[in-house]
Amino acid sequence: MRKIIFTILLSAGAFSASAQSFWEKGYVTGGLESNSIYYVEDPAGGSVRPDGGFGTNNYLKIDCGLGKFEAGLQMEGYFPQLLGYPEQLKGFSLSNRYLRFRDKGFTATVGDFYGQYGSGLLFRAYEERSLGLNTALEGVNLGYNWDGKISVSAMVGFPKAFKEYNYGSRIIGADFSVNLMELAGHGDLFNLSLEGSFINKHQALESEWMEGLISPDVNGGSARLLFDWNGLTLKGEYVLRDSDVSVYNNYETGKSRAILAEGTYTSGGFGANLTFRRILNAGFQSDYNQGTMFTALNYIPALTQQHTYSLASLTPYQSQMDGEVGGQADVYYFFARGSKLGGNRGMRVHTNFSTFYGPSPMPEIKADELYFRDLTLDAERWWGRHVKTVVLYTWQTYNNRVGAHPSYEFRRSHTIVGDVTYKINNKHAVRAEYQHLWSGQGDGNWCAGTVEYTISPGWSFSVSDMWNYGFTRIHYFNGGLSYSRSKIRAALNFGRFREGYQCAGGVCRLIPAYTGANFTLTTSF
Repeated sequence: MRKIIFTILLSAGAFSASAQSFWEKGYVTGGLESNSIYYVEDPAGGSVRPDGGFGTNNYLKIDCGLGKFEAGLQMEGYFPQLLGYPEQLKGFSLSNRYLRFRDKGFTATVGDFYGQYGSGLLFRAYEERSLGLNTALEGVNLGYNWDGKISVSAMVGFPKAFKEYNYGSRIIGADFSVNLMELAGHGDLFNLSLEGSFINKHQALESEWMEGLISPDVNGGSARLLFDWNGLTLKGEYVLRDSDVSVYNNYETGKSRAILAEGTYTSGGFGANLTFRRILNAGFQSDYNQGTMFTALNYIPALTQQHTYSLASLTPYQSQMDGEVGGQADVYYFFARGSKLGGNRGMRVHTNFSTFYGPSPMPEIKADELYFRDLTLDAERWWGRHVKTVVLYTWQTYNNRVGAHPSYEFRRSHTIVGDVTYKINNKHAVRAEYQHLWSGQGDGNWCAGTVEYTISPGWSFSVSDMWNYGFTRIHYFNGGLSYSRSKIRAALNFGRFREGYQCAGGVCRLIPAYTGANFTLTTSF
């Protein structure tokens, strides 16, 4: 607790410093994020209570700038880390520090930096605190953009592995993009861009027996094409890379390949997106001794509907690095205000269909089999000035042989959601939500409900329960309140949480079941 107080006081001091003029020409900005949980014993929910019964994750970020120069740092403290976060994060660390120079399209960064080539299939270094991810590189990153016509960048760095950097593994990369139409002086007609990237990972072998089995160098490249015209966008990407031979891919030596094709069209109130992806041996780790999401060098999210309702996201799909093929279709339409269906504030309808196949995990099955399928329909509409409704239906099929429950083959479910918000006046509103899931496999049927009351601009109160009445008969109750004012938000809730997945951007981590009180605080200056 003393360490938490110290972190808060440090941010307060930084806030006071930023209030003063930074040499009357510069700036200082920053933010503090703290997430703490006190865990309690709860045998009924199968909860895990760590030693000490307490966990807290804290992040303090400060950035400053003067003229063409920028600098920043980030401090992190896990005292200890929350359940589900890697043990290697425990303690305090100065996790990020950088110095950047910008001038007339040229950018140079020394220190810690993030980046992404194309869609991330070849390379991505990024931070996602909700997952415990920070895959920054420490080194030098150079970039130049010539009036939006040609963009080039090059980097060399050492990958982050939890709190430390792996100086035994070196990453070199380069990326370019050429806007052919802008270069020809016809950018007003349409956009046509040609892009490409290269990556190299060099890691010295630890033992003689690895020679001939594992190469110290892993090379890869991607080629991309982008077309954009009058609401129509077409993207294509092909990635070819050496196999990242290691324990986690069973010492697979075959090439890594990926194909991504995406088309988007918007016009008026209509929008549609079609995405296809095929990957083979796609995993790429900063260290061949590792095999986790926390040390990944690329980004391969699940291309499925990212559900926000709890029952619809009980078993989210996760990309299978060994190999998969599939995609999704996403279509929406907005009925305009004043139309018969749109009413006085409009109505949005949306549907998403996603499906993925891949090699069977069972050796005796030679053909590809279904991994995941999801059909979702939802609609949102205001009824007058005071009532808004959201209705949702999703039908999912999940292959548990590639998931966390190999004891049964497929889990099929139907889920409906009804969500009603009543705006009492300009300050007060109440929202009620009901969910129901039917399934003949796994834990069977579920139901869930939430009631939330908000007082603008700051207060929110909620109570909820998620009940598995099909098998375990366990209630997962929760109650909480939050307060927001200016750049500060604080929230407190208490309840029982089932084992499940925390997802962000199609990437997920498993969280153990727990019961406890959760306090979060975020502020910026």
